[in-house]
Amino acid sequence: MMNNLRLHETLAASHAAFFWSYRIEKLRAFSVLRMTFDKNVSPSSEKTA
Repeated sequence: MMNNLRLHETLAASHAAFFWSYRIEKLRAFSVLRMTFDKNVSPSSEKTA
């Protein structure tokens, strides 16, 4: 029983780590895309910022 619980905890921890790394990569890619999109569409936004 204890072994099974430990295995479950390890699986949950690895799953959480994979989920967060995937989410961070997606957020980083989205922010880069948004920055390039803002520069291409409205260069005047840099003056106000």
